[in-house]
Amino acid sequence: MSKKTNPGERPQGYLTGRTIIGIVALIVVLILAGLITYVYVKTAKEGGKSEVVEVPSNTPQTNTTPMATMAKYNQLQNGMSKQQVFDIMGGPGELIVSSGVEGRPGFVQHWTWDGDVSGAYCKVRLTDGSVDDLTQSGLP
Repeated sequence: MSKKTNPGERPQGYLTGRTIIGIVALIVVLILAGLITYVYVKTAKEGGKSEVVEVPSNTPQTNTTPMATMAKYNQLQNGMSKQQVFDIMGGPGELIVSSGVEGRPGFVQHWTWDGDVSGAYCKVRLTDGSVDDLTQSGLP
């Protein structure tokens, strides 16, 4: 036997059109807020510039990243600035992780340089602009 409802009462679990529209609107607002935040952080990381550069697929890819060596790695120390690391390594390596906004507390970057032996590398983590972790593997 089905339960009788009073006039104006809705069955349990019934969603009104207004409720559904409200839920959809909330989802759209959350998606837009996330997109705006992503664009703001990405633009802030790039110094306020936003640019897309396409490289044709037939353009030969060359590795212009300086090579890591044990001699260079041994000169690196915790507390060094990014520029000091770049000077020792011969230039910027490959930025593999960037988290946060530069100039704000908690900004983290992970840079890596490949060695001249297959699988050899040097990784440097900078937090708030200074080295706080150094790792290497297989550098001769």
